Amino acid sequence: MKHCTLIPLVFAIACDLESASKSGSGFDSGMATDDTSFDSGLDEDNADGDEPVWWALQAELVLEKGLATGGIVTIAPISGESVQLCPDTEPITITTITEQPIPYEGLLTWWRLELELIDELCPGVSNPLSGPLYLGVGEMDPNISAALSAVEGLSTSMPLNGAYATLPNSAELFVFGVAGPEAAYAKQGKPAEKAPLEDGLWRIEPVYWFGY
Repeated sequence: MKHCTLIPLVFAIACDLESASKSGSGFDSGMATDDTSFDSGLDEDNADGDEPVWWALQAELVLEKGLATGGIVTIAPISGESVQLCPDTEPITITTITEQPIPYEGLLTWWRLELELIDELCPGVSNPLSGPLYLGVGEMDPNISAALSAVEGLSTSMPLNGAYATLPNSAELFVFGVAGPEAAYAKQGKPAEKAPLEDGLWRIEPVYWFGY
């Protein structure tokens, strides 16, 4: 797999910007600001048949002896009007987590996640993930760091790492958010600099959204 470079403006690490933009599952420059964050508590439903344009990815992973042993993934579909379409979506259970070789410099860990099979997140809104998801924790990307102040609940004073992902049927590596143990979100501790990561609950929060 060839090494990838940062593509400006889109805030995605991708080997091929054109293929990512045409794939329908590529990264989008939509940002989870304080007005449009997926956890903003919006009570809209999809009764009007709004089409999803973006989706936000959140995850919680339990680490024991440096290994991820379980967790959940939450997907929040978002309309072109920045309305959350499935506010009551249940988290998706991670059925299997497998440690993978580090594919890129700057990553500390890399996981292959098999998810519970769900066709629709809510009536009329399909699940954008159709296969295994790869997630990783690594160095904080400067574009993510620069955007933190615009995201509700996040700030540059939190000692967080960068969150990376590769989507099913894709070779692109995207930096899309932040990751850290619970203490990091309480502004305690330091960002991880080497593996294995410390044990406990690790949260992955979105800063940018993916395109449907």
